[in-house]
Amino acid sequence: MTESHLHYTHRPGHSATRSLKRKHCKNGSPESRYIPGDEIVILGLPLTGNRKLAPVLTHDYDPPKNVDSGSGFDVRIYTLGRFSLVLNNQPVHFTTKSKKKPLELLKALVAFGGREVGEAHLSDALWPGHDGDAAHRALATTLHRLRKLLRKINALEHRDAKLSLSPEFCWIDSWQFERLIGDTINLNTEHSDWNVANRLERAIKLYKGPFLGVEEPQAWDLLMRERLRSKYIRALHALGRYYRYTGNCEQSIITYETALETDGLAESLYRGLMLCYAGNGDRAKALAVFHRCRETLFTVLGVSPSRELRALYDSFRRGDTGKADEFCFRCRNTGTKQKSFNRIS
Repeated sequence: MTESHLHYTHRPGHSATRSLKRKHCKNGSPESRYIPGDEIVILGLPLTGNRKLAPVLTHDYDPPKNVDSGSGFDVRIYTLGRFSLVLNNQPVHFTTKSKKKPLELLKALVAFGGREVGEAHLSDALWPGHDGDAAHRALATTLHRLRKLLRKINALEHRDAKLSLSPEFCWIDSWQFERLIGDTINLNTEHSDWNVANRLERAIKLYKGPFLGVEEPQAWDLLMRERLRSKYIRALHALGRYYRYTGNCEQSIITYETALETDGLAESLYRGLMLCYAGNGDRAKALAVFHRCRETLFTVLGVSPSRELRALYDSFRRGDTGKADEFCFRCRNTGTKQKSFNRIS
């Protein structure tokens, strides 16, 4: 049994505030009591008529956590498109050089996944010119300063010579981005329904730009930077194909164009965009997309589009848009809304 306290005020004539103990059952539900002749006051609002206590406690209330925005978490770390640290809903401003190394440690920890990252891995990355003992001492000092900076002792877990950021107290946008995408971009599912598309849309909304933004890339962040970028492109591609197959070619066009802003060398994106324009009846734009692709590939890589993309271009030039019609209007014709991602590439 546990006890918590509520305060109530007696009816007019009794101004003193009394403390009333409420007992709770083991399952957490309160055992409310009737208080004849008294008026209960909770948060300044009298509860007249019903004398039963409302289930409101006076102890600190933890607001619900929003896993997409990070609200409700003590520590929020933004790494997509920029680096930002928010502690208890207050942004941390980095104005002194003394915070540079602790923040660099935090960035490296996130870049290595944020979970069970070995001390030696971090030491080699951040103090490559130090010998083993010196690097270990530098790491210990910097870790102590980082704990003070985060103001939450449980935010960082340190055991067995490994460091982790606690998912209970810390929210990281890149964590949520990868969690939302999950295996939806593997394109092997037969359940490419609205729920999958919704997860992809939420993930894409989180991606504001490359990992750590415009900061000069470091050797230790390149892998994470490219991994997240690749997942972002694949998520956009999968979402574009979903829209295309469900007959929403206009939204698919927007999605493909957004993807091409990030990766202008992905031929599959140009192909999807050509199919959408042609399926929407805009054959001229479909042909223009091919010319854009050919120019980009030749300028950057010195190569030409694939045989398959040239064949699609030639068919559109002849006025044969049957393939595009099949992809963009199949659902309008059949009423089918859920198809496999694999069958639309």
